[in-house]
Amino acid sequence: MVALFGDRRGLALFALCGALSVSVGCGSNSGGRVAVSGNVTYDGESLKAGQVVFEPQGPGRMAIGQLVDGRYSIAAERGPMPGGYVVRITASRPNGEMASAGPTGGNELREVYEQFVPARYNDSSQLSVEIEAQSSVTHDFELHSS
Repeated sequence: MVALFGDRRGLALFALCGALSVSVGCGSNSGGRVAVSGNVTYDGESLKAGQVVFEPQGPGRMAIGQLVDGRYSIAAERGPMPGGYVVRITASRPNGEMASAGPTGGNELREVYEQFVPARYNDSSQLSVEIEAQSSVTHDFELHSS
């Protein structure tokens, strides 16, 4: 291997470059994106299921995480880039009504679901965050019905 690099300094430089690339994440597929995770509560209770969407306030791409038992997690490969984001949180639940499954569903009846999280957290969201340039960040959200 010394012949390949000419001398020990070349070999040492190669080893140092390899160690640095591992420590700073070179070769990963995140492309500068950040892993984001957190908890979401609604009136003090974990939001059982839904979505958390990070919509960039400038140029960029959205990042979407699924809520499961009050927790969401977005891997760096699909996460947001550093910057400002509007956060939109949605969740549906059965409203007690039944409706036809539609033309392809025949006569089958299905539960009707409604969006119950207030619009100030989704369509007209007042939530915003700044995503820092780190490998991962945590953002928790406490939502309230009133």
